[in-house]
Amino acid sequence: MTESRPGRIPVGDPIALRFDPETKHRLDEMAEGIGPRVITGVHLVADLSRMGGLAQHVAESVRRRYPNHVTSGEAEQLLGRMGRLAGGLAGLAEQVLRTHDPELATELDRRDDELDGLHRELLDLIQDPAWTDSVTVAVDVTLLGRFYERFGDHTVVVGRRVIFLVTGEPMAQ
Repeated sequence: MTESRPGRIPVGDPIALRFDPETKHRLDEMAEGIGPRVITGVHLVADLSRMGGLAQHVAESVRRRYPNHVTSGEAEQLLGRMGRLAGGLAGLAEQVLRTHDPELATELDRRDDELDGLHRELLDLIQDPAWTDSVTVAVDVTLLGRFYERFGDHTVVVGRRVIFLVTGEPMAQ
């Protein structure tokens, strides 16, 4: 054993653990699945953090135009629907995190498809020759739509990652 000073943990003296072959085999199997789950957990935290960042971008975009609205009319209605849907997706992702329910995770994917459809409608509206708002408004609307669309995508990934953490199996695409 390596010399140690009082209060120090001796180093260089590994504890020899001996297991019967069956126990060793089970421990090896458990360790095999831990690595990917730890990495998935790290990615999950990054997805949640990115969702927070996207929500902050939406808030900053709206605050920048205050007391005016970012846009009006149909574009404002579409953005309002996208915001409500994104908020619902966040709540559903929170339920998936709490319950580990694969059905709820699948529902995230379906609702995100709705959000993607609204995003396409918004882009079509901006590109329509009948668009009369300014370029500045078009840029703001485009960015807000993109923030919501990416937010929704991250909720789907959160659902997929939670299911993998719970089952060890990737969720069907």
